[in-house]
Amino acid sequence: MTATPLAADLPASVRAEPGAGGLPRLVVDGPEASAEVYLQGAHVASWVPTGEDPVLWMSARSAFTPGVPLRGGVPLCFPWFGADPAGGPQHGFARTADWALLDAHESGAEVVLTLGLSDSPASRSSTWPHRFDARLTVTVGRRLTLALEVRNTDDHAFSFTEAFHTYLALGDVRTVTVGGLEGSPYVDRLQPADQQEAAGRPLTIDRETDRIYARAGAITVDDPAGRRSLRVSASGAADAVVWNPWVAKSAAMADFGDDEWTRMLCVETGTVPSVLHEAAHNLGPAHQYKANGKIDRDAFGGPLASTLEELKAQTAALYFTDWLVEKKECAGLLILICSKRLQVTHELKPLRFTTAQRVQRLTERQITQPHRFKSG
Repeated sequence: MTATPLAADLPASVRAEPGAGGLPRLVVDGPEASAEVYLQGAHVASWVPTGEDPVLWMSARSAFTPGVPLRGGVPLCFPWFGADPAGGPQHGFARTADWALLDAHESGAEVVLTLGLSDSPASRSSTWPHRFDARLTVTVGRRLTLALEVRNTDDHAFSFTEAFHTYLALGDVRTVTVGGLEGSPYVDRLQPADQQEAAGRPLTIDRETDRIYARAGAITVDDPAGRRSLRVSASGAADAVVWNPWVAKSAAMADFGDDEWTRMLCVETGTVPSVLHEAAHNLGPAHQYKANGKIDRDAFGGPLASTLEELKAQTAALYFTDWLVEKKECAGLLILICSKRLQVTHELKPLRFTTAQRVQRLTERQITQPHRFKSG
C-alpha cells in the first residue's frame, strides 16, 4: 500500500493542512460540497452541501488529541463494534489509528479520497492480531458516500464487525421522526436485552435512546426544526443503531456539551453484535469484504417533484407536524406545501389544482385532526 505525499499530487479541490489540535486533515472544496477528513481514524468530520447547513454534527468539546477518538462526524468502527470482551478499545483501534492517503481525484462534480490502513506491529500485538488491508473511499458531492473494503492478507480466517457511526446534525432531536425502521425487530439496550417486535410506526425521540435494529433498510430522519430530511442507507451491513444520550448521559461525558444532545442523532449502519443474530463476518485468506454507506438530504418533506406521479407519491407520504399546522390557515398551508414539493416543469404547467381539490386529496390521506387547521 503506497501512500500519496500530502503536499503533492492533490487536485485543486483538495488541500492538506493541520486541523484542530494540529491533527493532519484533508479539506475538500468541491463544486457540490465541502468536507473535512482527518487522517486519524479516516474520520469524516464535516460534510456541507454547497449553500446548505452542515449535515454532520461535531461536538464543540471533542478532543483533537493523538490517539483519542473524535466525538461526532462519522467515526469508523473496526475491527469490532462496541466493547471488546478481550479488553481492547471501544469500537476498535481503526478510529484512532493513523490512516494513509492513497489517492485523491476529481470525478465530474464529485471529489474522491481513498485512505488505507494495514496491520502494524501495534495492531498485531493487540487483542485482534491479524494481518489485513483496509481501504475507505470517501466520495464528496451532493451526497456523501463511504465505501469500506477489508481484505484478509493473513494465512488464516478471522472474524470482525464494523460500522459507520454517523452523527447527524439536527435542528431539534425532540421534533424529529425516524422512518424506515417500522418493520425491523430491535433490541433496546436501555431495557432487558430481549428482542422486541417491530414497532410498526416511525420512531420519535423523547428520552435517552439506544436501539439496535436488524435488517434495516434506508432510514429517513425528518427534521422540521432544521427544515430538511436526512437519509442514511447502507449495503453490506445488516444492522442499524439509533442513539441519543439525552440529558443525564450527555452531562456525564467529558467530550459532549451538556445541551448538545438536542442538536444531534446517531444513525449508525454496520454489523452490530446483539441477541438479534450472529453478526460477525468470517473472512478467509485472500478474501475481501465491502460495505457502503450513503448520507443524503432534501428539503423537509422530501425531494422536489418533477412529474405528476412523483407529486402523487409524495402527497401520500406527507406528515403534518404541529409547527406546520398551527402557523398557517388551511388554504395557505396547502399552497405552501405544494409550492415546496412541486417544481413546475413544462410537463406540469397545464396542471391546475384548486384549493378544494387539495383539501379533498389531503382529507383522503387520513388527516385525523381537522380542528388543528385554524383560520386567520
